[in-house]
Amino acid sequence: LVSLVFGSILTIDEWRPTLDAPLYYGELGLFVFFACELLLRIWSAGGVLKYRTWVGRLIFISRPSIILDILTLFGFTISLATGLKTREFPSLTLKFLPPLQMIRFLRVD
Repeated sequence: LVSLVFGSILTIDEWRPTLDAPLYYGELGLFVFFACELLLRIWSAGGVLKYRTWVGRLIFISRPSIILDILTLFGFTISLATGLKTREFPSLTLKFLPPLQMIRFLRVD
């Protein structure tokens, strides 16, 4: 839900100048959290017999919910990488991110 709030706040132009840097670091924290959580889920999938091998883990990764998670992390990566030097989100990036933010909304749903 925090991720959805951040994504919504980024669309309000009046708030961007004051909240850009805190939101950037918040997005960075969420990215680290979601990346670790995804890696732990892939690693722990070995607890199920059919996912124990590397081929089994690839089968696990090809599940629709995991693909949505990977696409969500991809959106995080793009938004964070474009603002790496300035520690804020460039307006050009924010214009092209809504499709990837919609994936974030789908993930919560």
